[in-house]
Amino acid sequence: MLNVCPTPLLLALEGLIDLRNIKKLIGRRIAKELKQQGISQEKLAELADMHRTFIGVLERGETNPTVETAYRISLALNVKLEVLLKRL
Repeated sequence: MLNVCPTPLLLALEGLIDLRNIKKLIGRRIAKELKQQGISQEKLAELADMHRTFIGVLERGETNPTVETAYRISLALNVKLEVLLKRL
């Protein structure tokens, strides 16, 4: 039998994850990285060339980041993009 790694969509279809929570999960990961690295929202906003209030919106999971936004944040935090997106 072929062992295939399930995609987020497949997991969602199987009821194992709720796609509506993805933005909250990404926000928590951003917040976690900020805390671990001792970086403020203001500093992340400056490093990622974004507005400070938008970083707060992302952290609270109020909106889904675009791929570009997530990538810019990962660069600013000096982490791989997969750190923010893995196992959603």
